[in-house]
Amino acid sequence: MRAEFDDVLGRPAFARWHAQRDSFALQWARWAVIVDPAAPPEPALRCGDSDDQMFLDLAVALQPCGLLTRDHELLRLAGAAAALGVQIATPAPINAG
Repeated sequence: MRAEFDDVLGRPAFARWHAQRDSFALQWARWAVIVDPAAPPEPALRCGDSDDQMFLDLAVALQPCGLLTRDHELLRLAGAAAALGVQIATPAPINAG
């Protein structure tokens, strides 16, 4: 999950925050909780993007839980996820002004 976090922060869509990547890494270390990586044998929900499946599996395991995303594959699962105690939503827009 940390590798995916770093990969996402390095994408062009997040260019305005590239200078803060070290700060984000420190916040990750401060707030992240390491959990047993054992996954359920069969995911309760299946995401079309294998990079995002681990986040979905963790959210289902930790329910109630929420995922903020702009990923269409995850957003299309919002209804089914809600039935499992996971809210999937898009983050509020950030005003650049």
